[in-house]
Amino acid sequence: MIRRPPRSTLFPYTTLFRSLVIIDGAHNAQGFRGLASTLEGEFPAMQWHLVIGVRGERDVEELVSPLAGLVGRVYATAPHDPAAIAPDLVAAASVEALGVEAVVVPDVLDALHQATESAGDEGGVAVAGSLYVVGDVRDRKSTRLNSSHTDISRMPSSA
Repeated sequence: MIRRPPRSTLFPYTTLFRSLVIIDGAHNAQGFRGLASTLEGEFPAMQWHLVIGVRGERDVEELVSPLAGLVGRVYATAPHDPAAIAPDLVAAASVEALGVEAVVVPDVLDALHQATESAGDEGGVAVAGSLYVVGDVRDRKSTRLNSSHTDISRMPSSA
């Protein structure tokens, strides 16, 4: 039997952050439509903060447009990848497509930290745009998040 991995990884705030955090591998238009569907269908009342870093020759406006009305603020960042799109360009395209404030935060984990602080107990944070961004969050979480009083020892091993 072939098992398909989950679309998104969900980290309840009781595990890692004050906020609900979804780390999603969305990096193309279809993936962002799926992310929008998940956010709207599973968490209809939640205000979302988007941490996004994009690589390659992607149309950022096209990518994020399905999230219009779901995301209240964008944290534009860049994965550790030479093909990453500059965060200021990601921010500008996100503002254009979503009509919300975008903050440029060059480091992925700094962007995640700012987003979770801003979202607080009632909001949610979605991390998407590149598998490299997802990898940065997953690979670097123990060093950086541990220093901000986050208990990563309770993180699910599948994360």
